[in-house]
Amino acid sequence: MGSNLDRLDERIITLLQEDGRMSSRVMAQRLGASDRTVRYRINRLVRSGAIVIAAMVDPTVIGWPISADLKISVMPQAARRVGEHLGNLNEVMYVSLNEREGVVLATILARSEPDAFNFVKAVVLPLEGVIKVATTIETAYIKDAAGWSPPSD
Repeated sequence: MGSNLDRLDERIITLLQEDGRMSSRVMAQRLGASDRTVRYRINRLVRSGAIVIAAMVDPTVIGWPISADLKISVMPQAARRVGEHLGNLNEVMYVSLNEREGVVLATILARSEPDAFNFVKAVVLPLEGVIKVATTIETAYIKDAAGWSPPSD
């Protein structure tokens, strides 16, 4: 699909971001389009991978209020292995890496700040290839990926 979103696709995405359970019938009424057209567009957006419709959990509501960003310096050849290992852990909500520079970025969730630091000490630092970890506790979210929309032309 690439950047082939037209104005109707963009407006459908915006409505789904406002309320992921909004029916195609209600969207069609708001957009001045047919229900069939809206259903087709949603299905096409999902099939192409442009959007994912899923339930999102707010970790702070269910007892995981601490979020910490980790910048993990690793031996370059270990970056993928470390990243994939972290990606399989429930405490980890985000992982990216730069294999050339030996950097793994991760965001972890914890019940307390001491739990976050204990996770780094007990789980991350012992991983083979890890050199050091810089940990930053997040104090507020301004924007996250769930709220991102492509810029309008």
